[in-house]
Amino acid sequence: VGLIGGSFAAACRKAGIVSRVIGAGRKPETLGQAVGLGLIDEAVTLKEAAARADLIVIAAPVGAFEAIFGQGMWIILGSLVAFLVSQFIDVIVFHKIKKITGEKMPWLRATGSTVVSQLVDSFVVLVIAFKLGNNWTWSFVIAVCIVNYMYKFTMAIILTPAISFIESRIEKYLGHETAKKMKLAAMGIENEI
Repeated sequence: VGLIGGSFAAACRKAGIVSRVIGAGRKPETLGQAVGLGLIDEAVTLKEAAARADLIVIAAPVGAFEAIFGQGMWIILGSLVAFLVSQFIDVIVFHKIKKITGEKMPWLRATGSTVVSQLVDSFVVLVIAFKLGNNWTWSFVIAVCIVNYMYKFTMAIILTPAISFIESRIEKYLGHETAKKMKLAAMGIENEI
């Protein structure tokens, strides 16, 4: 609680928007002053404030915004771009593999498309979030990318048998014809049976 946070709390209290205000901050003496002035009802730790609050207001000078939130914005942007690009690639690779394999080897198209798209995802998110957003060196970006991708690749391979097993159980439960109709309907090809 400082000048900005205290002013905001006082305005909210005066307008009747809030009935109880708890405050957190780095300096105990500032928190004590805020309680003494009636700006906040209670001073607590950040962890306790986050656990108890219905609304959290982070008050910081405009100049501090970049230091507090700047990296987060790059991570959000990197995540969004990486997701969109990798999903687009996943769909393209999935359908190319499906053209080659038909209805056989569903594990190959699922795992193959995931393995390719996750390589792109790992690289794009790191370049945007940390190379552009935090000026990491290229060697560090590549090193982290390799570790991230190794994890994603390993998980894709490990989960393939589980996914294949679940798919076979669903098909057994529904029956082959019903499962086939549902697959075609999901692809928008309902009338081809």
